Amino acid sequence: MALHHILPYNTSADQHSWWISQQVVECKAFLKFNRQVVMTSIVHVINTMHNKYPQGLRPYSRLLQEESLRAPIMIRKSPIVNQMIQWLQQKSFEVTKAIFYEALIPECQNISPYKYIDGKLVH
Repeated sequence: MALHHILPYNTSADQHSWWISQQVVECKAFLKFNRQVVMTSIVHVINTMHNKYPQGLRPYSRLLQEESLRAPIMIRKSPIVNQMIQWLQQKSFEVTKAIFYEALIPECQNISPYKYIDGKLVH
């Protein structure tokens, strides 16, 4: 199962934004399980009475680069990871988010971390 590779949430940026922890989960799924994990927002909550909290997003390329530093050395040095980061740096935020979700559409294969690393860059 993939969950223990992408959870628990990283709350280190919560003083800046509560949204970044979800972005980190998306980056972990993208980096570790490219084309093997489906992510979907199936719950929408509207709360007009909530308190103010830190909000804001970071560029996915930056988060992916930070997350890649936590990966095994062979992954960090992989050309495909560096290509992904450079490629994402050239895209707008909305385009990047759409790319993340499209790239997370699974192929019919066994799930394993970094399986794509010897394959082609997905975009």
